[in-house]
Amino acid sequence: MMLKNNVFLIGFMGCGKSTISKMLSEKLGLKMVDSDEYIENEQNMKISDMFKALFKNDQAMTVVVSIILVYTSLNICGNLVLYFFRFDVGNDGAYSIFAAVAFAAQVLVMMVIPLFRKRFSKSQLFISGFIIQIAGFAVILIMAFAKLYTPQSWYILCLPGILIYLGYGMLNVIMTIFLSDSVCLLYTSPSPRDS
Repeated sequence: MMLKNNVFLIGFMGCGKSTISKMLSEKLGLKMVDSDEYIENEQNMKISDMFKALFKNDQAMTVVVSIILVYTSLNICGNLVLYFFRFDVGNDGAYSIFAAVAFAAQVLVMMVIPLFRKRFSKSQLFISGFIIQIAGFAVILIMAFAKLYTPQSWYILCLPGILIYLGYGMLNVIMTIFLSDSVCLLYTSPSPRDS
């Protein structure tokens, strides 16, 4: 059995993906599949109509913008923390352990959020996640300015890392629930879906 190689073209709308795909399809003898056409056929809806529906749903737009802001800030902070460990703490190797501990905290809180959902509203959990994350950033800034660590005692920096990623994990789950609710409200029924 001979396997064919696939070619995927990714780019902004209107940059020429379809035109180049047709040329490559003919040149390489491969079948061309336009993802826009495929999605439109599967969903029985034009892509432009999907975007219109999204933009008409202010709740979904708010969640999407929030997700973009949270991911952007986390990526920026994650990269800055790497440089922080390299140049300020003076211990490159400690960053990996710091990141693993912080990631474990994030996974843990994401697993227990369903238990919290029984006692607290989505809004309360969202605000709590935001406050916990801000507290983590405040603690790490205070520690940095006060030089409360050395290259050998870097492990105390795990405390603010845990707070930051606990908050991030909470925000991640709650924003997914918010998005789920807004999509549900848009397409299926008036009752929110929390699953």
